[in-house]
Amino acid sequence: MIRKSKEDQDVNLLDLPDIEIDFEEFMGYSCALANADELLNYLLPFLEEWGNNRYSTHQFSYKFNDKGLSLWTANDVESEDERDATFQIFVDNDKIKGYVLMHCKLSKVGVLQ
Repeated sequence: MIRKSKEDQDVNLLDLPDIEIDFEEFMGYSCALANADELLNYLLPFLEEWGNNRYSTHQFSYKFNDKGLSLWTANDVESEDERDATFQIFVDNDKIKGYVLMHCKLSKVGVLQ
């Protein structure tokens, strides 16, 4: 499980074991920032490539690091299902800044039953 207690700071996913996303399950994205539409439109090509190539979280992070993208835990988002995950996709580059929450399921591979 990637979440720790609520008191813990969010962690860059590169500092955790690599995580596989279950791309066959529902995935959603949300953002409550003023520039939400701009952020989501900017991220769409990266998210499509991620899904098409089924990158792990480390693969995604390394591939798009030069675009100012990084993946972080979202410790303040709670879930009852151990396979449910929410990550923060941070964008910090010359064009745009902000973050989007990614809601997904973790792959059963490597998840303790």
